[in-house]
Amino acid sequence: MIKRLIATSMLLLSSEAFSEVVGSVGYYNADSDDYAVDLDVVAATVGYKFGSDTSYFSVTTELRAGVGVEDKRLFGINGKINRLYGFNVRGQWDFDNDAYVFVAPSYTNIELEGSGFGVTVTADDWKYATAAGLGYYFAENRSVELSYERFQAGDVLGLALRVGF
Repeated sequence: MIKRLIATSMLLLSSEAFSEVVGSVGYYNADSDDYAVDLDVVAATVGYKFGSDTSYFSVTTELRAGVGVEDKRLFGINGKINRLYGFNVRGQWDFDNDAYVFVAPSYTNIELEGSGFGVTVTADDWKYATAAGLGYYFAENRSVELSYERFQAGDVLGLALRVGF
């Protein structure tokens, strides 16, 4: 239902002068507030950017999906992120020197798995988060960005390559 709503919104609001398809691929490190463990994720986004060439501000709706990179061991238990998916709405302000800043509230489903002592437990939950970051256009429609995202139970730092089509 949510995917259909986002797709319909993108189609109704599209215009060549005011929109652009964007995507990104990044590496993210999630740090838990409750446990001394860091989990790494590779994630990709695809979205639709609304704004004009004469405006410094744009809004992008994005879908995100990712997978865990490796298992981490803590007290004899292996933990990992199996997968994540979600969506966000991103506000971005571009500067004259090819730099930009952004804020992106998101709603993400994360599936975690823990195994040890002959038992495997899997849990998933939807979480709200807010991300902020900065980026730099090193070529037309190509940028690199650094982000910080705060979830209810931890922090996520990320580095991503972003491309506009």
